Amino acid sequence: NAILAVYKHCGWLPSWSFPAETGGVMIGNHAISLLADAWAKGIRTFNPDTALKAYLHEATNTGNGHFGRSGWKDYFTLGYVPYPEGGIGATAKTLEYAYDDFCGYQLAKMTHNNFYEKIFAKQMYNYRNVFDTATNFVRGRDSNGKWNTPFNPYEWGGPFVEGNAWHYTWSVFQNVQDLINLMGGDKKFIAKLDSVFSVSDSVSTGTS
Repeated sequence: NAILAVYKHCGWLPSWSFPAETGGVMIGNHAISLLADAWAKGIRTFNPDTALKAYLHEATNTGNGHFGRSGWKDYFTLGYVPYPEGGIGATAKTLEYAYDDFCGYQLAKMTHNNFYEKIFAKQMYNYRNVFDTATNFVRGRDSNGKWNTPFNPYEWGGPFVEGNAWHYTWSVFQNVQDLINLMGGDKKFIAKLDSVFSVSDSVSTGTS
């Protein structure tokens, strides 16, 4: 209820509880994950239709830079936020938006709201659009669909936020089996996961 109270009074969902600050510092629209999780756990003291309406508004508007979703038009039309056109962190945004859309889909499904369920059913798979099966990493790609080159999975920044391809490739928490499939099956997935503990922990300074 506190989350939706913020939406009622300021027109946007909060990123976290902080005086005079409801968003714009980090990426994603994660309030929906709390609302979906609460409903799944039987905490149903809020109106799910209001929550979904608020989330759709969040996911289809940029706001004034401190609210909404940066790059949302490209995300909906291209299926990803392009880099460099979408700015720093474009690939990271795609991954986090897809997770949030998965949460929106789950809340809609649990509450039998077909309208919102259909909207997010497609968008929640957008992480696939930034996964390169040739390298088995998520990568930046431009608005024409071309992968950014040269590619260095250790490069910090650029299409990512406070991380690199080694970090963000695992950011498909909502559908691990699909990530396994994208990597080519259990053996390749396990080998890559194990390699996280053996590859260099150094990073290359990229575009910040």
